Amino acid sequence: MVLLSHIFEKIKDLPANIHFYLRQGQIALLSEEKKPYHKLYPQDLKRLLREKADFLLLDVRTRLEYDAEHIPQSIHLDIAEAEEKIFVLAPAQNKKIVIYCHGGERSIEMAEKLYRLGYTDIYYLHKGISQWYYATEKPATPE
Repeated sequence: MVLLSHIFEKIKDLPANIHFYLRQGQIALLSEEKKPYHKLYPQDLKRLLREKADFLLLDVRTRLEYDAEHIPQSIHLDIAEAEEKIFVLAPAQNKKIVIYCHGGERSIEMAEKLYRLGYTDIYYLHKGISQWYYATEKPATPE
């Protein structure tokens, strides 16, 4: 009971835009602040590709991963080379950019890097290419 009262004391005065979860006895706080990038589901990316929408699709996995398999029309861009090469790939900073990796972590890292470089229309593929083949068989989400 001591643990629950301790947790309650820690969380009772949290602002409305902060949520928490418990993990291995620790309290983790999650902010719902507006992120400068957006989640894109595989079904929606498939729709964008089918509609031939104007956007840049970046694969930020290793070259070896990219060569083994990648989403059609994607361009490989190593995170370490982003600052040097992104302005060539997308000179306009309002260009729509969709980023993917294997599971999503590197995509978010790249999205944050692109935001710091001044890009404003950034999306990352939710759960990366690991869900691409399975999820694209489902109908697209409503707009």
